[in-house]
Amino acid sequence: MTSGILCDYEIETAHAVGDVVIKPFRPENIQPNSYDVSLGKEIWVMYPTEDQKPKKVKLPYVIKHGEFVLGTTEEILHIKRTCCVELTGKSTPARHGIEVHLTAGFVDCGFNGNVTLEIVNNGYDYELKAGMLIGQFVFHHSQTPRLLYGERNNHYQNQEGPTLPHDLVPIKSSAIKEFAKKQRGKK
Repeated sequence: MTSGILCDYEIETAHAVGDVVIKPFRPENIQPNSYDVSLGKEIWVMYPTEDQKPKKVKLPYVIKHGEFVLGTTEEILHIKRTCCVELTGKSTPARHGIEVHLTAGFVDCGFNGNVTLEIVNNGYDYELKAGMLIGQFVFHHSQTPRLLYGERNNHYQNQEGPTLPHDLVPIKSSAIKEFAKKQRGKK
C-alpha cells in the first residue's frame, strides 16, 4: 500500500491479501477512491419517549425530518494493522438531507464488526431500505500503531448490527415527559 487514500486497485489488493476484509465483498461497489456500503436490515429508532427506550425496527422505515436513528452497514469490516477507514455518505441520500454519521465517522486499525451509522434526516420524509447504498468507506494507509483497536479495551469491537451507546442510561425529566405527551397528542 502507498500512503494517502487508497484508490480502486489498492482497495482490491488490500482485500485480496487480507489487509482489509469486507463481508460480503462486492467488486461492483468499488469506486475510484472508496467502497460503497449498504444499509443493514434493522435500525434503532432513538426518539424521546417517557421511558427513553430506543425501539428496534426492521426496515423499511420512513425516517422523518429531524429524526435520529442508529443503523448499521450490511458489511462486516475487519481492518488490520496498516489501514484505517473514514465513513462518509453517498451523494444521493445526502441530497435528500440524509447524514450517515454525526461525528463518529472514523474506524481505527484493528476494528472488526459491522459499522454503526448515526443517521439523521435533515430533509423531507425518506424511506430507508435494507440493502440500499447508504455510505462509503474511504481507506487511508496508516503506520502500524503500537496497539490496535480492540487491544485497548474498546467498547465496540466485534459489534453485530446497529449498536446502542455503551453508556445508554434512560433519562427521566419533566421536559422529556412533556415532549412525549405532545407527541401522543399529535396522533
